[in-house]
Amino acid sequence: MTKSIRFFGKRFILLLFNTLAGRPEDQALQSVRIFLARMIGLRIGVGSQLSEALYIFDGRRFKMGARCRLGAFAKIWDFEEITIGDDLLASHNITLIAGTHRVEDQADIRGPISIGNRVWIGTNVTIIGPVSIGDDAVVGACSLVIKDIPSQAIYAGSPAKLLRYREPTSVPR
Repeated sequence: MTKSIRFFGKRFILLLFNTLAGRPEDQALQSVRIFLARMIGLRIGVGSQLSEALYIFDGRRFKMGARCRLGAFAKIWDFEEITIGDDLLASHNITLIAGTHRVEDQADIRGPISIGNRVWIGTNVTIIGPVSIGDDAVVGACSLVIKDIPSQAIYAGSPAKLLRYREPTSVPR
């Protein structure tokens, strides 16, 4: 019974959160939305923004640092910890799945997702854990990330492959 109450309570808060979506510049509205997200367990750093149509499986295993922006229609399946550093810029329709299935025996494989600081993620990207993305990395649009991405790397494709490394002077600070 308690799990059902939490489930439906969380769904109601997410409905309210998504209904209150507005302009990112509206600080009062953003503050209310962040408060609602924290009510269901999300840990969100100062100055971060979550766009409309957010879906999250649990909420208590999700942590996002300061000054992050998560685009519209983000789907977060936090079966394990999902940790995001500071200054993430993620476009629309990204999916974070902290687990997968083994084909041979259909076993669940749960694994954390760790995303470093100052990471850029393009639209329609899917990241499946266990995986780690290093600081200052870029993941191109429509990519599937199933392996670790080192710092300063630019990856794209399905599955994502290394395109090149960033120039140290091109990293935004």
